[in-house]
Amino acid sequence: MKHLSGRPAALPALVVLLLLPGSPAHAGWQWLHPTPQGHTLRDVEFLTTTTAIAAGDAGTIMVSHDAGVTWTARTKVNGVATRLNKVAALDGSTAIVVGDSGVILKTTDAGATWEQRPSGTTMNLVDVDFLGSSGMAVAPALILRSTNGGDIWTPHGPLLGYLSGVAMLSSTTAIALDDISIWRTSDGGATWSSTFIQDDPRHISFHLGTFGVITGSFDLLYVTSDAGVTWQTRNIAPMYTETYRAVNDIEIVAPDEIVMAATLTGCNVYTGTCTSFGEAIASTDGATTLDVESGPRVFHGVALSTAGTRLFVGDGGVICRWAPPADFARVTGPDLEPTDAAAIAFAGNATGVAISNRFEYYSYDDYSLILHTADAGVTWNRTWYGGALLADVAFAPSGAPTPVLYSVGDEVDPTTHSVHGLLIKSQDGGANWTKVWADTDVPGLNAIAFASPTRAVAVGDGGAAAVIDNEVVTTANPVATSLHGVAFASANTGVAVGRYGVVLRTIDGGAGWSPVTSGTSQWLVDIAFADANVGVAVGNAGTVLRSDDAGASWSPVAVPTTGNIMAIAFTSTMHAFITQLDGAVFETSDAGMTWSALDSPTSHSLIDIAPSGAHGAYFIGHGPIVVRYQQLPVPTMITSFNAVASSFAVSIAWDVHDASDLDHFRIARADADHTVREYVATPDRRVFRDDDVSPGATYEYRMFAVDRSGDEFASAPARVTIPAADVALLPNVPNPFNPSTTLRFVVPARERVTLAIYDIAGRHVATLLDAVREPGLNTVEWNGTDRSGNPVASGVYLSRLRVGTKSASRTMVLLK
Repeated sequence: MKHLSGRPAALPALVVLLLLPGSPAHAGWQWLHPTPQGHTLRDVEFLTTTTAIAAGDAGTIMVSHDAGVTWTARTKVNGVATRLNKVAALDGSTAIVVGDSGVILKTTDAGATWEQRPSGTTMNLVDVDFLGSSGMAVAPALILRSTNGGDIWTPHGPLLGYLSGVAMLSSTTAIALDDISIWRTSDGGATWSSTFIQDDPRHISFHLGTFGVITGSFDLLYVTSDAGVTWQTRNIAPMYTETYRAVNDIEIVAPDEIVMAATLTGCNVYTGTCTSFGEAIASTDGATTLDVESGPRVFHGVALSTAGTRLFVGDGGVICRWAPPADFARVTGPDLEPTDAAAIAFAGNATGVAISNRFEYYSYDDYSLILHTADAGVTWNRTWYGGALLADVAFAPSGAPTPVLYSVGDEVDPTTHSVHGLLIKSQDGGANWTKVWADTDVPGLNAIAFASPTRAVAVGDGGAAAVIDNEVVTTANPVATSLHGVAFASANTGVAVGRYGVVLRTIDGGAGWSPVTSGTSQWLVDIAFADANVGVAVGNAGTVLRSDDAGASWSPVAVPTTGNIMAIAFTSTMHAFITQLDGAVFETSDAGMTWSALDSPTSHSLIDIAPSGAHGAYFIGHGPIVVRYQQLPVPTMITSFNAVASSFAVSIAWDVHDASDLDHFRIARADADHTVREYVATPDRRVFRDDDVSPGATYEYRMFAVDRSGDEFASAPARVTIPAADVALLPNVPNPFNPSTTLRFVVPARERVTLAIYDIAGRHVATLLDAVREPGLNTVEWNGTDRSGNPVASGVYLSRLRVGTKSASRTMVLLK
């Protein structure tokens, strides 16, 4: 199935639970290519000479404890799915990450766990910097300041212009950048003075609060040696004509040690097209001379340790390391320029092929990257096919370990740059390919499907249809509209779909085609059959059509999206996946009649799907990226999960088929404001009580059973609403106690409260409280003394609460 655009245009744990950091974020998902993840990284920062943290798209955070040699990755950390833009280190274990929609995350254990901090804004935070516990974060029209290590933030601003960067020079002195000015404060942000600058300043770094560098947008740097009072310019334009350098991040550890992450863009003056890639830049003389290395992708962030190790992060999750005297080298992420994904196919669960294309603007030289695996995507080998853009791939149905594999697409005439249909074949799992057929009279082909082990049908641009029967190709044009998807319900009956809602049906294996009414004018891009009767077609604007009669008639199906759906695949007669351009994934368990969203691990466009057993599939997206979803095996499946609300707590109970392979349980609680708390339980537990609730509030709970390999299986959500509050005296914590305990009580309204202690004989010991209290949960501590301040003896005591005409009592034990 071909991309529609076609060719390129010229929380704290409770005492009953053990908190375990770093649990996987997405049940059933495995990132296969590139590893460990493929989301764009926006920034990186050293906390120590060995510990570094990188952050980027889809809430991605990566951590290294060996100076960037190896990395662990998590996406949607703490439930945050938005882009994370900047990292700031406070000390060797504490860091702050800021991102879009006002997101602020903080770690105090070197990235093992993260907690969200309230920012008070929904603006996109684009930069953050700290000096000790004092820090500032900036959004386009807002400055936030913290004086307690990022726990509490207060707004300062807005300043004039579009803010893009900030640097702390001392606890009260800072520099901020907007699109025309350099702003400076020496009183913690209360007042600011500005210096006009013509070159759109973007990024800033300081060393010891005195020497600083600002990057501009036109190959210029602005340098200061007097804490930003005065600035001088330095030109870092590349030596090539029609080539432009944009510095995306800068880091300084000494006046003569500067590193920069940059984009180098080269443009063809004849075609007007441009190509960009990454540059890693280092200077040991204050940016007077530059040492430049090229990277496979654009670099967005850079970090420089005091030991001299340089890290560069960027598009596709690429991380490069430059640690003199070692050579500049990629340590993780993609090692290729980005390509547009086209298709993925698997024969069984192990042997698979993923195809992605690249169009060279300079030379008009098309080529396809063919990734092939024999171990279910653990490792991938690479094959190039030049002079073509491949659009689809399919394995012939066969019992052989490596059945025949066909791929179709566009072949390019090297002289005229015109394109025509192409069919190639592999008999060794995608390692080697031979051309079977090409025809200059047939437009490019977009999709292929097998009707039998020896017969396949391909469809393409201009309504082209090609029947491949024992490698003999017969072509036709049953319609004038381009076709994008084809599938067979049986050896003879198949359906092709295309632009403007076109649906064609064949009952003779593709020899003849008849139009079928679809009821839509949206572009249809893919189709799949669950069995000999049930089929589903998908397309633009959330279009899903379903047939119960082998494609003879079609009816619309409601889906929870209006996005452009790109692919569909059935993994069983009842279960299927669909994907769309923003990475969203939806699934059905009733053969396409109803659909629900599946938590996706990516925001990349997902272009094609290959089934992998019941309820599992491989997905391919631009980059190329390949991810796999597979439901967990029966031993870790949750058989029951229930949440019951009382006035002051939620009681949760669950069970599983078999706990022999379990590592732990994870309970996620989402509040009404979408704040997520997580509690983790040992594998022998089956109950949990959440006492940290508020009367009248609504919570949604979900259970994850995590096995020893790190895979998860999620329960259905359980939503509860806490009943309205009444007067209640809750159990004291701890109990028994020594030397003190906390008494907890709830009042429904602002009222006078008396809380007293009595011994077992009923004698008054002490009055802890006799005052007006606000509604909700209140606490009072008793330190085991009487009303004269003398310690009382060990024994059983009674706490008595009086609120108006209501009272409540509880016993507690003091042990010495």
